[in-house]
Amino acid sequence: MKNESVLGIGIPTYNGENTISDSLESICSQDKSTHVVVVDNNSTDKTASVVKAFKHKGNVQYYKNKNNIGGEQNINQVFNRSCTDYVWIIGDDDLIYDFGIDRMLDIIKSTQHLDIGLYFINCSIWSRNLDICQNESFFSRGNNYLIHDKNKFLNEVGANAAFTPCLIMNRKKWNEIGITRFDGSGWMTLAKIYQVLSTSKGYFVREPLVVFRDGSERHHEDGKFFFQYLQLIEFFNSLKQFGYSEKVIKRKIKNILNGLYKNIIIQKEKGLKVNILVLKMFLTVLRKYPLYCILNTPVLLTPRVLVKRGIKIYHRIKNLSFWGYNELK
Repeated sequence: MKNESVLGIGIPTYNGENTISDSLESICSQDKSTHVVVVDNNSTDKTASVVKAFKHKGNVQYYKNKNNIGGEQNINQVFNRSCTDYVWIIGDDDLIYDFGIDRMLDIIKSTQHLDIGLYFINCSIWSRNLDICQNESFFSRGNNYLIHDKNKFLNEVGANAAFTPCLIMNRKKWNEIGITRFDGSGWMTLAKIYQVLSTSKGYFVREPLVVFRDGSERHHEDGKFFFQYLQLIEFFNSLKQFGYSEKVIKRKIKNILNGLYKNIIIQKEKGLKVNILVLKMFLTVLRKYPLYCILNTPVLLTPRVLVKRGIKIYHRIKNLSFWGYNELK
């Protein structure tokens, strides 16, 4: 399928000078005509010069915000700056496999009569240095399928739909949604995905076409992911208004609650500081789940120094993956 205005690549970036060249090379080496939009969220490093060096290698457009507008609003800017029917969002450290763009164009061509709202793509997980493949296929392999049962997709994928390089969204549908109640929470993209699937068809591509680079610590410094984790409970509850199954929603919330103590330990090790505001938010979110509140409040209030000592001791006794540490880190 000829790619003139069908599929573009969008890369939101901030201080990505060390990795964005890998992302751009993975695209431009496949198809120099593919429209690539890079929106720089006012980086303070040499991201601009790295990106501009690729202008002669492909159809790369570079825009820099005058101020840092936040990661989620920067993704919105990618869609605003794009002009193709579909936009494939990837991180500034993710890569598209050599055959990925042609494969997606073939899939879009074969499904263009179905008015697909979004395509969701399987990915591989690689180490930060791209020397170790940690998971060849994050989601189970199998036949591609049309997402006409939104609850099946919610049950299988859940919050993992937020994996940036796995999403190709119809540009008009993204822009039509506009502001969501989860803008600024870290789950804006997730909210738009499930809102689109409540009214439009989706398509799940089971073949891994993209590399998700693990270990991007700069995005979750100081234990801030704890707040995002808590807001997932509110997010899943909000899906009731879009016709999603209460049974599936309850299952997803239970998974979050069961993993809460692990997340508290990990985020406290990373620097989460517990004050009155944090405690108030924690108690407010868990007010409908008193048992989990009782079980997890002591963990939250444990001094960070004791948590770190406990982790060191446990490391000596047994691999911490027993606690699901590696899964959440």
